[in-house]
Amino acid sequence: MRANEMKSYQDSISRKQVIKLFLSAFAEPYIATVQWLRTLLFPFKPEQQITSIINDQTIIGGITSFLSTIIPQFETTPSPETDSFTLRGGKTGIIITHGFGSNPSEIAEFARKLHEKGYTVMALRLPGHGTSPDHFSLVRFEDWYIAIKNAIRELNKETEEIILIGHSMGATLSLLASAFNPVSAVVTICAPIELHPPFYALLPTVSNFVAKWPRTPSSLKKIREANVKSYQIVPLNMVIELFNLMEVTRKFMHTVSSPALVIAAKNDKVVPMENAQRIYKTISSPIKKMWIAPNSTHQVFIDKVDFDELLDQIVSFIESERKKEEKLRERET
Repeated sequence: MRANEMKSYQDSISRKQVIKLFLSAFAEPYIATVQWLRTLLFPFKPEQQITSIINDQTIIGGITSFLSTIIPQFETTPSPETDSFTLRGGKTGIIITHGFGSNPSEIAEFARKLHEKGYTVMALRLPGHGTSPDHFSLVRFEDWYIAIKNAIRELNKETEEIILIGHSMGATLSLLASAFNPVSAVVTICAPIELHPPFYALLPTVSNFVAKWPRTPSSLKKIREANVKSYQIVPLNMVIELFNLMEVTRKFMHTVSSPALVIAAKNDKVVPMENAQRIYKTISSPIKKMWIAPNSTHQVFIDKVDFDELLDQIVSFIESERKKEEKLRERET
């Protein structure tokens, strides 16, 4: 970059941002080394990894926290807009989880609407989200699972029942969590279970040379217009983690027995309808329902074209299950 161009560039951003720019170039090889070491030390083995997580034997989360303190990183602390938050209400607790590369700012309005219905609502920020893409690139799907598991434990302290709601990757994660944790119901919205992008076979190799990939222009436009603080670029190694999460969930979702509401979006070009149909057919829940948002794309909380109906469907499902449980208790007494 020429001297006059560099001066112009520096004039357009703050001194702090300039420092981060130079440090990011310094940190990049360290981050790549950490990713390689984690893959070497903790190769992907679905059954072993999920079993260790369930039994609290994993040390991956601890390693990530340790590495975060010794490797140059940026924006590892979320802003108030992108961090988790809890709205306290009644004795029914809801944990709502965002999708890949997003954060609670995307689901905040929906969380508030659920709270207005009388529920205690936690909007959960998954590790690596709402901070920076470099920070994001250091986590693994096990860290996301541990986060939702801990959220269930925390909310159980102040509520009588837990309901999981997730969007996109957050829905896949909620489905997996409901297989191994006592929850009263699970609601999946546009959950990916198996995707077949043409480039995926090459992704492990490509990610060694291309660290990050930008979102599509149409997606970026929607995100900006909605004032959602999602990442504009995504580390490719995290796409691999998403596929690892899907593989583990496919192996265990047949064990899900909690009441389930499976939601798909008619105009979803990201997660095909077959994913919702497969979830509905595979889970063992004796009480399950499927609903298709008639006008939405994958970004249901940004589109908002089916916002009210989506809210009504979820609340009606929760309340109908509550009434069934109350009747069952009356019979038992």
